[in-house]
Amino acid sequence: MIAILLAAGYATRMYTLTTTIPKTLFKVCGRHIIDYICDEIDTIPDIEKILLISNAKYFEKHLEWAKDRKISKTHSTNIIVLNDGSETESSKLGAIRDINYVIQQEVINDDILVIAGDSFFTYRLFDFYKYFKINNLDCVVVTKEENIEELKRGGVVTITLNNLIVDFEEKPENPKSKLSACACYIFKKETLPHFETYLNNKNNSDAPGYFIEWLYMHNKVLAYHPCGEFYDIGTPEAYEYIKKLFNDFERYI
Repeated sequence: MIAILLAAGYATRMYTLTTTIPKTLFKVCGRHIIDYICDEIDTIPDIEKILLISNAKYFEKHLEWAKDRKISKTHSTNIIVLNDGSETESSKLGAIRDINYVIQQEVINDDILVIAGDSFFTYRLFDFYKYFKINNLDCVVVTKEENIEELKRGGVVTITLNNLIVDFEEKPENPKSKLSACACYIFKKETLPHFETYLNNKNNSDAPGYFIEWLYMHNKVLAYHPCGEFYDIGTPEAYEYIKKLFNDFERYI
């Protein structure tokens, strides 16, 4: 299994905080957000390497972080930083095209774990991995969201009693459920060619949820309900909230 960290966005809603550093390198309790993600990835024995896809603007920052992590944590999974070549918000590839870029560039023929590099969560990635191994189907982390406005900004899921996704809508005007898809996925290696097919049909290449919206109609996709929380750091207010919430949380000190 290969882990792909999505870190090529420009976080325009976070300006001016992201003028010189990407959201991935924001800190909570003195550590970079992306370090918490990699700590969790390190618990999965099947992960061979972590491929971080960056844009050109933040590429050197991510390279520096990867080198520092290798020095400070010798048992960490090998990290490779890739550059998608984009330099501005207007020229970005979009997350789905970035995933496909990594698949093609690294000639991946393995299952992949895909996570947004600016996310913060308290559940165990190893539990998500076990769920995937037991079911052997593409999987998406799903949490309950009561805030309608938040639901409108993400992917909304409808599932069966067996957690099979039967409806998925990215950024819906009228959410059909309170189940929100998180930017944390595991795809079977057999699914990887679908990324190319999806893009060749000129579908939306931005948020990964658009791919799930298309994929569940072609493949069986399962929802995974984690024992923990998932936080999207999409605004300065969200970042301040997370820092305050976890300031005294022992696990993150």
